[in-house]
Amino acid sequence: MAEQKTCFVISPIGEEGSETRRIADKVLKYIITPPLSELGYTVSRADEIDESGVITNQIIEKLVSVDLVVADLSERNPNVFYELAVRHSSRKPFIQIIRKGEPLPFDVGAYRSIIYDISDIESVDLAKSQIKSQADSDGMKSGEIENPISVAMDLAALRHSPSASDRNLGEVIEIISDVASAVARVERSIPSALPPLSDKVELIRNQNRRLQALLEGANAEISRLRIIKSKIDFESIDSSAAFEPVLDSIAAILSHVKKHCIPRWEKADAEAIQDDLEEVIQKIQIISLNCDISF
Repeated sequence: MAEQKTCFVISPIGEEGSETRRIADKVLKYIITPPLSELGYTVSRADEIDESGVITNQIIEKLVSVDLVVADLSERNPNVFYELAVRHSSRKPFIQIIRKGEPLPFDVGAYRSIIYDISDIESVDLAKSQIKSQADSDGMKSGEIENPISVAMDLAALRHSPSASDRNLGEVIEIISDVASAVARVERSIPSALPPLSDKVELIRNQNRRLQALLEGANAEISRLRIIKSKIDFESIDSSAAFEPVLDSIAAILSHVKKHCIPRWEKADAEAIQDDLEEVIQKIQIISLNCDISF
């Protein structure tokens, strides 16, 4: 019999009977628990802990020991961000979710967050599907999940390494982080739901689906090169060809953004995202061209 996997949910809970508690209970019951139960997880939340002892210690123990943490970043609850940072320090898998219409804080904005609207059945179904997909991804299974703390610590170690290849690895990883941030900004600009009111809206919906697919492909290529935790021997990245799939995936996003998205976005946002994508492409091209003579 397979060992039971564990998931701990951190979210704004509020007092019994409050609006915050009402929403948190619905999110736990209808969005988080069903897809994870299908994958064999038992799901718990802080208010369900009935063991004796100091509640803070019990929560921290769960944050560093469970197989998966789901963090609801809605309402900018300080306890949630503290607990998420504890989870980051463990370098173990986590999933971020947030209520539709709420801005993502800068610190975690580069990491994919699942957007939900508890009052919209389609949004609930989509969020459940995305949670299941993330939880069942290869990265989650392997535990190779990056976060601001792990990235910062590993980059610091690489920058100060006496090895030239390590320092170059740090530069490449930092550039890939820039790509991930640009991709996340594009992703957050996609409307989460569009009512099928006209052919024009359906066209926009299809364009967004295509952009989502391109983003998924880019994220897969970014993950392939974001080798911070395992730190494979950099000799395996000894030519510009290793970077071509990443460049191709980012270029595809840029082309789609220019053709389909910029006419529909706020000009300043569109230009900023376009500039970000073009800049990271140029940076990776420079690093990849130097790769053959750097290592």
